[in-house]
Amino acid sequence: MPAISDALLVRALEAAERGDPTTAHCSYPPFAAWGRAGAAFATGSWRAALSAGEPFGIYVHFPYCQALCPFCRAIPKFRHRPGDTEAFLAGLERECRLWAPVFRGRRPVSLFLGGGTPNLLKPLELGRMMRTLREVFRPAPGAQIVAEALPEYLDAPRIGALIEGGVTGLSIGLQSLDPMMKVWAGRRVTAAAAAAALRRCGKEGVRHILVDLLAGLPGQSEKSFLSDVRTAAGWRPDEIVLGNFSAVNSGFSGLSAGAARALRGGSERMTRAGAELLGRLGYRAIGNDPVFSLDPGSPDSKYRYRFYAGLSMLGLGPGALSYAKGRAWHANSADPARWSKLLSGGVLPVERGCRAGRRREMISALVSLADSGYIPDAGFRKLAGTVPSAAFGGKLRCLEKRGVLLRRPRGWEVADQERSPYEIAREFFEPAVLASLLGDIPGRPL
Repeated sequence: MPAISDALLVRALEAAERGDPTTAHCSYPPFAAWGRAGAAFATGSWRAALSAGEPFGIYVHFPYCQALCPFCRAIPKFRHRPGDTEAFLAGLERECRLWAPVFRGRRPVSLFLGGGTPNLLKPLELGRMMRTLREVFRPAPGAQIVAEALPEYLDAPRIGALIEGGVTGLSIGLQSLDPMMKVWAGRRVTAAAAAAALRRCGKEGVRHILVDLLAGLPGQSEKSFLSDVRTAAGWRPDEIVLGNFSAVNSGFSGLSAGAARALRGGSERMTRAGAELLGRLGYRAIGNDPVFSLDPGSPDSKYRYRFYAGLSMLGLGPGALSYAKGRAWHANSADPARWSKLLSGGVLPVERGCRAGRRREMISALVSLADSGYIPDAGFRKLAGTVPSAAFGGKLRCLEKRGVLLRRPRGWEVADQERSPYEIAREFFEPAVLASLLGDIPGRPL
């Protein structure tokens, strides 16, 4: 167990939380602890992972939005300006070509378009992006191709361009329909416009439609949130996700610790009430996730997104993160200008990295699941290939003795949500990782 004071442990985890890009899908080692890395580290890691027969997916990060919503935690993100789209598309084409030799003969089983607001791109621009990805990487038959989207930009031509590009599902970021929420968030969509956008998606042939809602936004009441849940459920999307607002890395990151805790508590109460309401409206909860589905067995369900299932993932675009299973995580430059400049010079824009390995991957799965309040045996096995007790029995029993975890028939319940991040970090984090979080950033991949 690392010898570290409570004060330093708090500082280390605060640094990890502030530096967390929501697209990382790496809970350990935290992104803030990664060292400097370059193209050779990234390509070597991928060649090794692919030689082991690992399937892979692709994540494209379009970092631009028309307006920056203060509740959004995604980083990097930028307000869209003239010229940004052409620079992004040209850079993406170069990045795909530079990676092509590494992936020759291999085909992705998943393609996820995130951001940012990918459907801010116009129909011809969406078509250009999808053609580039399909021509260079040739997704496997039956590949999941999912795009994040805002309802404001889901007109028929854009939907048509996405479907023509092979998109099978849309994750629609509704978040809130409360008029007051929309005023300070800079969002213009009305309930009627959002409903019309979903109808267009169905009419144009989108196979799977998911709607995201947020609970616990500053100033949001439970009544307002449940009204949003009822309205969205009335449109009958395939799935609804109830997310918990977090002030970290949002426009509310300056809130006091007490205010942030109060928001989190309110968010958890709202999502419980929302889950009960969705159950009465015909939606069923899936697993340990806040995903509620009309058809939990659907292969298109978010619960079955390969993107979230421990799959190797090549990230493209400014700030995109990659995961070569068993080998490494690495990240592109988050500065769009530097990302473009490196690609123009024929250099992959990799700037940060961290070595992966069996133990680190299992710790990452444990930390991620514990954050939701429960570590299910089945969920951990899905990510790590074994059950938690087989991987970390002794350490989990120590945490149980300290009142942090409780053993249940099918997993481990987090008994003390407030203490658990610190006690789990004290038990599992390597000294080098803690040192890096406290400011000793290594000059090479950790």
